[in-house]
Amino acid sequence: FAGPQPLGKVPQVLDLGAGAADPAEFVSFQNFAWFSATSPSTGRELFRSDGTLAGTALFTNLAAGSASSTPRGLAVIGNRLYFSATTATFGFEPFVSDGTVAGTFRLGDLAPSISSSFPSQFTACGAIVVFFADDVSPGFELFRTDGTILGTSIFADLEPTNGAITGAELRA
Repeated sequence: FAGPQPLGKVPQVLDLGAGAADPAEFVSFQNFAWFSATSPSTGRELFRSDGTLAGTALFTNLAAGSASSTPRGLAVIGNRLYFSATTATFGFEPFVSDGTVAGTFRLGDLAPSISSSFPSQFTACGAIVVFFADDVSPGFELFRTDGTILGTSIFADLEPTNGAITGAELRA
């Protein structure tokens, strides 16, 4: 083994400007690399790239101005992208996208008011998607969605005695 070999010149595919940093949460969806990144003008938001500098851009700014929506937990399930993001009004809640800005929306306010439900571990389960979230009353529980607002609800109260499940991990 000769050890690592130089790659030569690697093309730059992202320039978010001065002060930009930390692209993360990469997933492949609809022939694009989707990720969250921070830029001074938008905060941490959802970006996508076709692998070229010209084809890499902010997808949508879910939190107005330079506030951050901090998309995380990106998961491609079927023909949709699921993730959690925060807004000043609703806190961290589940979102879904069909790959268009018009088709990107919050699936619900699972933790009423400005509390956050902190959805995580979006996982395919037959024709639905299950995930953990905190709806404040019973605590962290298993939720389900069919990718619509009306089809998003608590799936099961797995810990009725103490209110919340802990240390669980969903697997496809």
